[in-house]
Amino acid sequence: MSKSKAATKSLLDRIQKSSPKGKKPLSEADMKALVQMLAFKAEPEQYEMYQLLPEGSFLKRLCRHFDETDISYELPIFHVISVAASFLTQGGAHLDVSGVGEILPTLWLIGLAPSGSAKTLATNEVEKILKQGATPMVRKLATGCADAEWIIELHNNNGAFWFQDEVGKEFAKYRKPGPYTRIKDWVLNAYSHEDIANRLKSETSKMVVAKPHFTFHGLTVDETWRSDIDITSMLVPDSKVHGT
Repeated sequence: MSKSKAATKSLLDRIQKSSPKGKKPLSEADMKALVQMLAFKAEPEQYEMYQLLPEGSFLKRLCRHFDETDISYELPIFHVISVAASFLTQGGAHLDVSGVGEILPTLWLIGLAPSGSAKTLATNEVEKILKQGATPMVRKLATGCADAEWIIELHNNNGAFWFQDEVGKEFAKYRKPGPYTRIKDWVLNAYSHEDIANRLKSETSKMVVAKPHFTFHGLTVDETWRSDIDITSMLVPDSKVHGT
């Protein structure tokens, strides 16, 4: 092993992750995943918020409502984008790609912002503005459900919009043994559109959610994000995080 690799491993050996039984060292797989994540460098020019606000656009006009506030434009922008993605999905929009199959316009976004940055206020204002239009609002998944309720909610509202405030605290519940544990695996199934099945004690046959899918937008406080989510939970492919 080279000196640089040995030094890296020595540093990673000092890092611990949370588990139901307390703190424990990173596994070899965790170390590899962490190194890969740290090695990834996004080009600064790939994202410029004001490129999303061309003159005369709906987003530009929407953000004027927040001109006299301390609210970052990113909060209303990404909430509108999430609602738009869910609207398209619920309307049956998709792409048929040869050799790939059907691609749905679902998005998974998480917004990190400091405490007191008016995350909830910004999204509430966007909802009020959107409700003034003639287009019906998108269907939403209920939040705060235990796993037995969650799968029923998804079964009845597959394709709906999942908006989750304080998503770090919500996801932390999925990592602990208890009534929310199975949601973590089901969410991963939904990401890859793999069928989800569950059978209650009172049922003779399984409830199956075929091709589960939804657009997800979560908001959380960046100061507590690291304690709520472990390294392996952050490595869902192609999930996006936006900050303010």
